[in-house]
Amino acid sequence: MISRWCVSSRQKNKGIIDRLGNSTALTQNTSATSGVRVTVGGKKDSYKFTATVDTGNRFGTLTMINQYVVNHQVRKYTPATLGTSTNNKLNQVIFNSGGNKLAWVTGYDAILKVYPEVNYKYYQVGKGDNNQYVQDSLIRRDVVVLGEKPRTTKPVALNGLLLLGNNLTGEVVSNGALSGQTQGSGLVVPQGVDITMKADGNASFKLVSYVLDLNDKLKVGNSFSAVNEHNNYVNTFLSGVTFKTKLQVGTKEFDTNATVNSEKGASTSGTFFMEFKGGKLTDVTKVAVIRDMQATYGISYDQATAMFNNSGIEQQLQAMFETKNSATNKSLNKWYDEESTLIVIHKYTTDVTFNNIFSQDKIDYGTVTTNGTSTSGATKHKTVDAYYKIKVELPSNFMGANLGNQATIVPEAEISGTRFKVSSSTTSDFDSNFGWN
Repeated sequence: MISRWCVSSRQKNKGIIDRLGNSTALTQNTSATSGVRVTVGGKKDSYKFTATVDTGNRFGTLTMINQYVVNHQVRKYTPATLGTSTNNKLNQVIFNSGGNKLAWVTGYDAILKVYPEVNYKYYQVGKGDNNQYVQDSLIRRDVVVLGEKPRTTKPVALNGLLLLGNNLTGEVVSNGALSGQTQGSGLVVPQGVDITMKADGNASFKLVSYVLDLNDKLKVGNSFSAVNEHNNYVNTFLSGVTFKTKLQVGTKEFDTNATVNSEKGASTSGTFFMEFKGGKLTDVTKVAVIRDMQATYGISYDQATAMFNNSGIEQQLQAMFETKNSATNKSLNKWYDEESTLIVIHKYTTDVTFNNIFSQDKIDYGTVTTNGTSTSGATKHKTVDAYYKIKVELPSNFMGANLGNQATIVPEAEISGTRFKVSSSTTSDFDSNFGWN
């Protein structure tokens, strides 16, 4: 039960005992004051008690004939009943820098429940000489009390990634070369032969999660695990990311099937302890997260600020608590204002690396046609340049996010070292005297 003030004063047993346990002796037809002073809503109240006594006998023995009980009661503010707040930016991309730096909001079905903190004031009668309470002397005290109604929200994560490096270099080999060279940029192959492309080096990413949660030591009745959700993100990324390789022959393009090896690297974790006060996150705790985003993603402070503000986290917390800014707040002069120091944002990062990209393909007949003439005993067939290219993509609805055309996390580019030539001749043009015609 929350109330701003409730005091009681009683007179009994030859005197008046006030709410602090102090006794005031009575004499015949004498008034005594309890020293109670209460200020609520700007109104100060004072209580005086008058006792009627009977001398009883000449020795002055007093007999109490009246007893007074005074209760000062104040109307208690009843906090509004609020539903579970949610994030209005769920599944939306909140930051994109050319595809290789990307962040979006992921929501979870768990419920986070916490009792808010509320600031109250009370007034205490001051003490003077000899440790006696002094009438009309009040000392204002501030106290933080536990809110009457629990507040709930759903956890969210700002999942993201950034490309750490892409130094893939490859080569194409074939046992059916026309040039006598089986690999490298001097390789010339006819139509109809098999070729193999292998790319060394690696493409590496840092996967990042900023997860809205509650202090693990003070959670109320839920088992949401932020680290488990980050690990699920990492595993889903590894299984869902696609390395799409294509073979470019002249002006023609062919899809190829490539295998890719993946590895998990270093992981880090940390926690930011947030403070929600005055209807918003305090600047100190909010800026700490923004500065970390700036450093992690290698972006400007303004970009990191926009990322955090676009996440919907602060708006979600504002809907979670009844604050002085809430439309539901009906307290006098909006004195009722819920706060919380139990909110946290966990941060996790994991590096992942992809390497050993391998593709086996065949140059189809008809891929290259000749527009020249053949001279007996010499090769006069047309050749065109060929090479492999690659791009890295996520599903457009990865983890429920609306990535759309932002699902390409490494734009399509040529794989260095994979250039070769394809001839308009075919494997059936072999001449026993002159080799390939």
